[in-house]
Amino acid sequence: MKNTFKYIMMASVGFSTLFSSCNKEFLDQKPYTSVSTADAFTTAGDMQIALTGTYAGLRNTNLY
Repeated sequence: MKNTFKYIMMASVGFSTLFSSCNKEFLDQKPYTSVSTADAFTTAGDMQIALTGTYAGLRNTNLY
């Protein structure tokens, strides 16, 4: 029973690895931490959001 369970688990891990590695969209993702120059600050609202995010980090009491 243990050997059968072990073989089934190894086969399922192998198949899941095989099918997940064939997805090309997984490799071509946009970075979440940076913004391209074409998308950055296109409106005044975007600038306001960026400044709000910058000042939010300064509220931390452990700054000094």
